[in-house]
Amino acid sequence: MLDIQVVTNMNIGDKQNFEDRILFLEDRDQKLFAIADGMGDSGFGAVAAEKALEVLERNFPLKEFDKEEIEEIFKKANKEVMNTVYEMGGITGTTLSAMFLKGDNYIIGHSGDSKIYRYRRGELKQLTEDTVEERKGRKKVKALGTDWNPPIVIKRGKVIPGDIYLLVSDGIEKLLTFEELKEFFNQYADEGIEELSDRLNFLFKTSKRNKNIDRDNIAYILFKV
Repeated sequence: MLDIQVVTNMNIGDKQNFEDRILFLEDRDQKLFAIADGMGDSGFGAVAAEKALEVLERNFPLKEFDKEEIEEIFKKANKEVMNTVYEMGGITGTTLSAMFLKGDNYIIGHSGDSKIYRYRRGELKQLTEDTVEERKGRKKVKALGTDWNPPIVIKRGKVIPGDIYLLVSDGIEKLLTFEELKEFFNQYADEGIEELSDRLNFLFKTSKRNKNIDRDNIAYILFKV
């Protein structure tokens, strides 16, 4: 059985409300890491994010551990997000990025622009694909709650000892470039998970871009195999 070290962190940034939510669950032979980033700053986004993670929790652990099961769970989550927010008189959505781990096999389910990164042997890779479209020069996120049939991306793979995974909301985009994040892991990957998280959080707070932007909510799950 692989040894997994996990740490989480949440930072409200400069927003009025905290719309990001994270979830970590473990069963006898499965683990679930998930992040949901509710859209907007009205409070409805937090409701959407919580509902999406609630559906994941109800369906954990997976029975079949396959693509079809993940798709069905995401569709259930989408329906419940839409119905719940509508009943409250709001309109919003939420990203959802979930990584299910069983042994050394993983399945990722993803919708939206939150990120899942893997750092392995000096290389950083984004395992998710942003489901967004450009409209009049602005980014429109396509995720749960925004459509009755939102895009759902499913990927499978294996973890190996030494891997580091980062599930993080899109607030990271305003603070660090991909190359800066890779440089960070290259420098500190050998440190313990708590130390690594402390350094990452410090990097977010001291980013040179902090002085020129309104910082978004940022939440992450960081785990090391």
